[in-house]
Amino acid sequence: MQAQQPRRKLGLLLALTLGGSLSIHHLRDLRNLLESHHWVVAAELPGDDYRVSGVWRITRPDGTNPLHIEFEGLDDMETLPIEKAYACEIAELPEVSLYFGRVGRSWPADVRSFIEQLEAATTQASSGNTGAT
Repeated sequence: MQAQQPRRKLGLLLALTLGGSLSIHHLRDLRNLLESHHWVVAAELPGDDYRVSGVWRITRPDGTNPLHIEFEGLDDMETLPIEKAYACEIAELPEVSLYFGRVGRSWPADVRSFIEQLEAATTQASSGNTGAT
């Protein structure tokens, strides 16, 4: 967890510097890409008033494979609104995370990689390779 602190501080600095306006584009792009890969944002839930700005509960169109995308909004004085989040991760798969970089630079490749990781992890889990004994 310590290794992620510099990324979060950088993300917070970027969100504060740019006023969070990029996150609206990030949220739109993420939702559109999820939908194009047969995921549905089934619910938009509140955050935890500390680290998490908000949560999307995502499922397949038939309601299967429910997962939660947590949007990071840790700030010094308050929790940032979801529109100013600077990163997200799948709560059930914390290794699947996404930093909201500048739109037009690494962002397109980063969001595609996030979706690919999500797809790979859910495919592996549904095929029974969960690693549980």
